[in-house]
Amino acid sequence: MATDQVSPDLELPSWIVYSCIPLGSYLMCFRFLQVAWAFWWTGRLPHHDETRVEGVEIDAPAEGPAR
Repeated sequence: MATDQVSPDLELPSWIVYSCIPLGSYLMCFRFLQVAWAFWWTGRLPHHDETRVEGVEIDAPAEGPAR
């Protein structure tokens, strides 16, 4: 942090750019602990439905192309 080095592309101090690695590792470990804690108490893992989009409601199923 004491140096005045900046990244050539972002023009940010280098310590900010390199702090992304430990920060990302911390967040990944935090999420792992969240899931492990929930699994310990409920026995269920989080599940995401890839076919459902939150906020979009479908009234009728889409029809195929007209023949």
